[in-house]
Amino acid sequence: MTQLFQASTLYQVASLASMIDAGAVPEDNDRVLCLVDTTRQPELVPGIAGASGFETLASRFDRVINLGEFIRPLRPHQFAPREFEAPMWRKLFCKYFDLPLTKPGHASEISLWLESLQVNPGRALANIFYDAPITVHADGLMAYGPLRDRLPIEIGSRLNRVVHLDIVPGLEPLYGKEWDTTTDGVELEHFIAVIKEWAQHLQPSEACSSIINSGKATGLILGQYLNELGLIDDEEERVLTSRMVKAAVDAGAEIIAFKPHPSASLASRMVVREVAHTYGVEYVEITDTVPAEIVALWIKPVVAVSIFSTALATLHYGFDLPVTAVGANEVLQELRPYANSNRVPLMLADALFSQRLLSPQEEARSSEHTANNSASQIQGLLDTLGYTMQPERMSELYPTARTFSNDQPELRRLYIRKGRLYRLNLIDNQPGNTYEHLVDHLDDMMGTNNLNALKKKLRNSKVLKYPTNTAVKILSSLGQRKSR
Repeated sequence: MTQLFQASTLYQVASLASMIDAGAVPEDNDRVLCLVDTTRQPELVPGIAGASGFETLASRFDRVINLGEFIRPLRPHQFAPREFEAPMWRKLFCKYFDLPLTKPGHASEISLWLESLQVNPGRALANIFYDAPITVHADGLMAYGPLRDRLPIEIGSRLNRVVHLDIVPGLEPLYGKEWDTTTDGVELEHFIAVIKEWAQHLQPSEACSSIINSGKATGLILGQYLNELGLIDDEEERVLTSRMVKAAVDAGAEIIAFKPHPSASLASRMVVREVAHTYGVEYVEITDTVPAEIVALWIKPVVAVSIFSTALATLHYGFDLPVTAVGANEVLQELRPYANSNRVPLMLADALFSQRLLSPQEEARSSEHTANNSASQIQGLLDTLGYTMQPERMSELYPTARTFSNDQPELRRLYIRKGRLYRLNLIDNQPGNTYEHLVDHLDDMMGTNNLNALKKKLRNSKVLKYPTNTAVKILSSLGQRKSR
C-alpha cells in the first residue's frame, strides 16, 4: 500500500518525521510526501523543498511530490474539485505522480495522512481518493478541540486514527471523537530529537548570533497575528504587548527577542519595539524562518511569552523552559462564534501557563493526586468545554461535563458562561430573576465588552420591572444586533 502524507509547512514535515521515528506510522511499501505550500505568494519564496534541513527531514519518505506546483495557478485553498470531477482527478493524480489506481471492486491501495479534513486541500484529497482510509496527523493545540464542522459520512466513516504530538503530556484530544476514532500520542522526546537534528543543518541568523554573543538574559516573545484576524483591536494589542514585555522583564530579561508570525503586519511589530523601549530593555527582532523551538535552542531564553502559541507547550514540556501565557482568557471571552476552533487552544494556554494547572501526566506523578484518585482537572475542563462547543456531536461527554461543572465551579467559571451551562442542563441552579437570566443570555452572545455598556441600561429599565416574554425577546434581539 502507498501512504500519502500531506504537509504544508516544514514544521509539519518535522512532525511527521518524529511520528515515523516513534513507530506511529506502519511500515509500508511506498511513503509519499505530498507538499502543499500555503504561503501567500509561493512563487516569491524558495518553498518547503528549498528550505535548509528539508532533505534530512524528508529522508524518512521514499519520494516527494509537489501538489502546489501541480495545481498552479490555483492556490491550495482554492483547490476544490466538484463531486463528479473526483474520478477524473484521481486518474490524473495517479498517472502524473505514479500512484496506484485502485481497480473497481478492490480495496484502496492508498492510505491518506492529512493535516485537516475541514479545509482544502485536505478535504479535496479525501474526496478525490474517496475509498482511502484516513489518518489525521496533528501538531498543535487546536487538535485537542472538537471538529468545527460536521464531517460528511463518506469522509467521517473513513477517519480511522488521529496521530498527534503529545504536546500536553497525557491529554486526550477530542478531534474526531464522534467517529470513534483512535487517538495516538507521540511523545515529545521524538519531536525534540528531530528538532535538534534539523538545527544541526542551520546557522543562527545575525540577530540570534547577537543575542548569543551578548551573554545577556533574554525573554522570547512569540508573536501571533490576532489583530489581522480581527480577534483583538489596536488598543487591545498594545495592552497585551505591554503585559507580555512586562512578564519577560519580571523574569529577568535584559533583551526582548521578538519572533513575529509571518502573517503579522509591520504595525504589530512596531508595537513590540516601542513597548520594549518603554521598559528600557534592548529589542531584537528575529525573522529566521525556523520554528520557535530552534530559536530557543540557540538563544536559551529565561522565559518564553505568548498569548496562546503552541510553542509555549513544546518549549515547556519538551525543553523544560519557563513559559507564560498572557491575555489568553481575555481573548477567549470575546471570541465569536462560541464554537470557534481557537477557543480550546486559548483555554489550554491560560489554564496551563497562567493558572498553572498540571498536565495529566504531571497529575499522575503527583502523590496528592494519586492519594485522592481524582480525575484530571485539565482533561475534565477540556471535555466540558468541548461538550459546550458541540453538544450534539459530543453528547457522550455530557456526564463528564455535568459532573465537572458542579464539582469545579471556580475553574469552569473562568472559561464557560453560566447561560450556556443553564441551557445545556449542566448546572441546576437557575437564575433567580429575569434580569439575571437575560444578562447571562446576552453575555453568552455579545461578549463582556459589548455587554457592559448594555448592563447599565438594563438595571434601570422600566420594562424589566414588569417582564414579559415580549420584553425578553426584544432585548435578546437587541443583544444579537449589537454583537453583530
